[in-house]
Amino acid sequence: MKKYDKLLIRKGDLEIVKSEINNRISIYKKKLECYEKRLEFRYTNRKFELYRGKFYRDIETVQSSINSNIKKDEVVKFWNNMWNEELLDNSD
Repeated sequence: MKKYDKLLIRKGDLEIVKSEINNRISIYKKKLECYEKRLEFRYTNRKFELYRGKFYRDIETVQSSINSNIKKDEVVKFWNNMWNEELLDNSD
């Protein structure tokens, strides 16, 4: 508690110290997430620059693993609405 200039016997000091510690923890978590994202970005950039074939093969495996459970009726309805709106805009 000395580190935070607070006393344990005061009522609000414990909550203040807890919130300060939680804030520091969340800031540190954010820094770690940014570091991991930067590290992955640098790795993929290096792979793109040096080993383009491997880079594109890895992209293909990621894209093929994506599962799309889109209903055909919804897609048809969406594009029908898009084309109808475009036809109305062109007629003006």
